[in-house]
Amino acid sequence: MTDYILYLIAKMFSLFLSALPAGTALAVGRLFGRLAYLINYKRAKVAYSNMRAAFSAEKTPAEIRRIVKRLYMNFGQTLVEVLRIPIVNKAYTDKYVSTCGRGNFDKTHEKGRGIIFLTGHFGNWELLSIKSALEGYPLMVLAREQKMKRMNDALNAMRESKGCKVVKKGMATREIYEHLGKNNIVGILSDQDAGKKAIFVDFFGRPTSTHRGAFALARKTGSAIIPVFLARVNGAYHKLILEEPIEVAGGDEKAEFHAMQRFARIFEKHIRQYPEQWLWLHKRWKSTPLKKVVVLSDGKKGHLNQSLAIYEKITECRRQSGHSDADTELKIIEIRHKTAVHRAALSLLSHITARYALIRMSSLRSFVTGATYAELQKSYADIVISCGSQTAAVNLIFSAENNARSAIAMKPGFSLSSGFDLAVIPEHDNPPQRKNIIRTVGTPNLITEERLNSDLKSLKGIVDLEGKRSIGLFVGGDSKRYTFDQPLIKGILGGIISAADELDANILATTSRRTAPAIDSLVKDSLSGSSRSKLLVVANKENPGWTVGGILAASDVIVVSGESSSMLSEAASSGKHVLVFKPKRKPGAPKNDRHDALLKNLRSKDLIRISEAGNIKSDILELAGLPIPAKKLDDNRKILEGVKRLI
Repeated sequence: MTDYILYLIAKMFSLFLSALPAGTALAVGRLFGRLAYLINYKRAKVAYSNMRAAFSAEKTPAEIRRIVKRLYMNFGQTLVEVLRIPIVNKAYTDKYVSTCGRGNFDKTHEKGRGIIFLTGHFGNWELLSIKSALEGYPLMVLAREQKMKRMNDALNAMRESKGCKVVKKGMATREIYEHLGKNNIVGILSDQDAGKKAIFVDFFGRPTSTHRGAFALARKTGSAIIPVFLARVNGAYHKLILEEPIEVAGGDEKAEFHAMQRFARIFEKHIRQYPEQWLWLHKRWKSTPLKKVVVLSDGKKGHLNQSLAIYEKITECRRQSGHSDADTELKIIEIRHKTAVHRAALSLLSHITARYALIRMSSLRSFVTGATYAELQKSYADIVISCGSQTAAVNLIFSAENNARSAIAMKPGFSLSSGFDLAVIPEHDNPPQRKNIIRTVGTPNLITEERLNSDLKSLKGIVDLEGKRSIGLFVGGDSKRYTFDQPLIKGILGGIISAADELDANILATTSRRTAPAIDSLVKDSLSGSSRSKLLVVANKENPGWTVGGILAASDVIVVSGESSSMLSEAASSGKHVLVFKPKRKPGAPKNDRHDALLKNLRSKDLIRISEAGNIKSDILELAGLPIPAKKLDDNRKILEGVKRLI
């Protein structure tokens, strides 16, 4: 019934539009396109994200939005021209369609060969076949069967009334071969996603699933492929472009691939020239193996490592699905807000701005620095990852801007967790029970068996451990709640050195970029005087990448300051005995806060032991003498399951 009603409406509009002058009819089409742009938001979002993927490095979001609007207007004009096909004749095409590259066709046709006109959903592809037929070269057109039979039959009838022959895709193969064998022309559209098992060519910088049918047909029949496009120049006026033929005849499957790649480059050239005339509304890169991941950093190393831990799980998950590591690209963007007030305001507004394409990127411009906005503007992502509340709002807006999946580590604040596709939040943050939330014991981290083994090998390349046991030391720095004073660190260092002497053990130590210079100096002076100290890394930006993993892997007992959830989680994930000392709490800092809850949770699961400076030596000796291995924090399985749902 719906099919019949739409058929009658289309018939009525065809009669109405055919009675109007061409310019007036196309004005109606442009108006229809504007309305469709406002109503068909879901498809407009697909078109916008496709263009972001193709043009983000060269066009601003505002420019892309304008192209999407013009795309809808052009499609409206094309629809009007299709409904006016009954009045199209040779006089019409002579007036409104000029030809460029006719010699490419004539030379090929004179050789007495079949020709495949290869094009895409570009410009007015329907008028292209009619122009050819009216010039005396009727096409056999391969057309996909539409769901609504009456509408489908009416469209095919209009095509055939002008001299074209319509065959269904996947049908009448012998008829197509015979048609080409008689040196005739077949028209094929080749710009749809062909699935994950198809051949992939480079198209706008991404591996793109491509149908090989036209190229296999040309190779088997000895036909030539002529890329052909009908571009709208101005209103009703078009330009028919006939490119030089692509030869596949006599070649092998490798020749087919090169021909497919050549067509993709030619097609991309014309789309770049007339970007609003390609039908960006379908998911052209649905099957691409390449996924681009953007990590938004707040400048904190621990937070960045948590984001990278989720990224590593994405690569692991994709590796299990048969993808190579090269199929997952990583880009890190540091987010800087203009002020703390701007950051808070953006978090409040992100619920609104993330939902509406018209104000997404423009809203970011008002809250982040110019350099940050410029980097975001020229970047595209399939997946966006961040950690903590400072970058949460930017993540929501930027992922929505790219129609990308979003993931966050730690509680984002301002009740934003429901907006993410995946939120990895530790139990001590009391996250709500939602399908998108993965509750973990610790925080995501990069500590895995593979990394520990690799980093240990690197450490042993420069440090001779002499076959002895080792004590690892990780010293952090001041935070909002805690401060490091010299008497505490002196007591910790003294206990470690004394325990190392009694155990005949090595000491492997590192400080943090947050460590105060005075504490750095104290650690350096104290350990430099001990023969037990085999490695001391005073943290800076040039530290070896194997430092943390190497010390964790080489140590039998690990001593770590307790102010950093990231450091605690890394230590607890190593499978070694972990001894935690708590820095001094700052005056006015809350007691029994979320960080205390993390310590209690880790201790209740026997993943750490909490010690005081005066007990460090005895606790190290006790842990080193335990006959059973330490328990190991392992949130990776939970995170991996969440990532599988994400991608």
